Amino acid sequence: GLARGRSASVGPGPAALAVYDETKEVAGSKPIFIHAGSFGPTAGIYVAANRPVAGLVLQNPAPLRRLIHGYYGWWNLWILAGPVASRVPDELDSIANGAHCTAPAVFISANDDSIIPANYHKLVINAYAGPKRVINMPGGHDSPLTHEAAVKLAEDMDWLWQGAGGKVRGASKNP
Repeated sequence: GLARGRSASVGPGPAALAVYDETKEVAGSKPIFIHAGSFGPTAGIYVAANRPVAGLVLQNPAPLRRLIHGYYGWWNLWILAGPVASRVPDELDSIANGAHCTAPAVFISANDDSIIPANYHKLVINAYAGPKRVINMPGGHDSPLTHEAAVKLAEDMDWLWQGAGGKVRGASKNP
């Protein structure tokens, strides 16, 4: 490109922290929420383990090392999976990072996910130390939310917002 000087390679963890830091500078005292799906929850959990966030909505989270080695290793007789899994940086260990998270989180898990199977989502969900709610829904990795899951997500987002001191949508002024 046209950039001058040395280029530096920045991994997804430090890049995610840089985005958070810039967002925090603009947001000031406003709460920051993280929403991510597929590979994104890996970076989101890393941020939540290292920065104060108001809450997270994470869809189909992956424990990358275990997923690569356990689910994708068979087709290459673990010849590639072992070395690839061992090169996943510690910052992308959603199980270890989740154990350090205290922010409330809503997890959405697609029961028929063929890219990141639901039993792998559960490893991340179970390791997550903060308060959590889980929405299990039928469908695959990129399936749209079912009506039931969308209703539950709206309720759970109110829970997150309320935990951050926000006003719940649709809340009546008269009890």
